Amino acid sequence: MTLLFPEQLQALQNTLDDTAARARAAAVLDVEIERVEQFLTNVAAFVRANAGPLSNYTYLFLFDGSTSEGSCIDLRTMVGNINTGNSIFYVDEELRLVKVAQGKASWTQCSKLTEREQALGLRLERGTYFYEILSGKVEGEGDFEHPASTSPMPSKWRRPMMEFDLILEDHKKSCVDREQGFLYWHDKQKRILRIEPRSKSTEALFHHSLFWWLKHFVADRLKVYAETYGFGQGKTDIVVVTTYGSHVLELKWLGTNEHDTSYDEKHIEPGLIQIATYLDDDDDFVCGYLVIYDGRSRQRHEMHCRYNETLRHNRCKRPRILFLESEPPSKRAERIAREKRRKQND
Repeated sequence: MTLLFPEQLQALQNTLDDTAARARAAAVLDVEIERVEQFLTNVAAFVRANAGPLSNYTYLFLFDGSTSEGSCIDLRTMVGNINTGNSIFYVDEELRLVKVAQGKASWTQCSKLTEREQALGLRLERGTYFYEILSGKVEGEGDFEHPASTSPMPSKWRRPMMEFDLILEDHKKSCVDREQGFLYWHDKQKRILRIEPRSKSTEALFHHSLFWWLKHFVADRLKVYAETYGFGQGKTDIVVVTTYGSHVLELKWLGTNEHDTSYDEKHIEPGLIQIATYLDDDDDFVCGYLVIYDGRSRQRHEMHCRYNETLRHNRCKRPRILFLESEPPSKRAERIAREKRRKQND
């Protein structure tokens, strides 16, 4: 009797399980098992070849056993449809496109659709990770590129652009607070801000960090641009492109930096005017945001953040003015305790 190593036993078990799953799918679909295997093989090859461009999308390939004379699906067709809300693709075993259906390929939709149509589907997410769904039931899962990897963990920071306040809060807590992601204090005790050596700019410190965050954690972004020029207009700080339009961001800072440059609350209004100009000049911008990092004292932050509301464009959100902490945790705790005692005595 030949003994097998544990990894060989596991590989054999996986092969047996796959064969049984293919046989079940062929029986449900009433097609030859070879057609099911060809469908899975071709989907795997297509996904591996296009993993990068499709890495931010979730979509469903649904096997359609009817005869199709259509063209084989391609990346351009997929992205164009997904960006308009059509993420369900009916294909045959050669990946010839039969039809496209509306939907975001949510778990609920994929489960109900395959159950209702007694169909086999492959739901793809995060590039190459797939779930094989037969008649509403998950038959298996894995990664076409890295078979040994486990299910990708959903990031707690991925949010749609509509939740911009929460995106900004996540970035502040994870990167800005306590200088976790980058250094911006030249003299923390005196609250003097640094400059970015290459650009000789303080704004660039915050710009680079927020740009990176938006690029990696805006769930519905198609593209994130930094410091781009629009036709006939000036340079914008950051543009986030989504399926329903583009969002333009302008970044400012308040306080004093190491070159003795200072800005107070009067610096807020030019930012609002810039955003209004972008929105008026480009109808593709559906929303504008002014983000301001405040390095002034806490008292000035709380008392001097006024601006002329009439300068704010109707497609521009209220300015987000973020106070930059410089107190050590122990000092901050003491201050909060003092403030609470004072309020209780009052």
